[in-house]
Amino acid sequence: MNEVLDEIKKIEDALEDVIYKNNIKYLGYNIKDILTVYDADFCSLMSDIFKESKIMINKDNNKCAIMIDGSLYNAYGLVNENDYTIANAEQLGYIQKGFFHLSEDIMEKVLYKLNENTKLSYSYKLRKNRKNLT
Repeated sequence: MNEVLDEIKKIEDALEDVIYKNNIKYLGYNIKDILTVYDADFCSLMSDIFKESKIMINKDNNKCAIMIDGSLYNAYGLVNENDYTIANAEQLGYIQKGFFHLSEDIMEKVLYKLNENTKLSYSYKLRKNRKNLT
């Protein structure tokens, strides 16, 4: 659990660094709230770190979280897993196309910040492909 929370903190720190260095005021400065609104990007980054994780979606199909070693997490930490189910292929498609995502420019900067401090290779797979926008 501590390893998961440490990785969440790394993502928060990278996003906070990008926001302050680039003076991105429109996002606000509460990093946990930002990662909650853009939870698809959060889940995508976490699934790169924890390869055996599962993307989960809530019963209302408007929030996602990540299941790691039997525990469910969002940007705030542990989440009640009774409100979530494992996302199927259709729901993953909905997350890619229907959920809010940080701009590509911001995500590239966050990925660069994360990659410069680790040997892991982060990506964002829960994002719609620019070649297939429909």
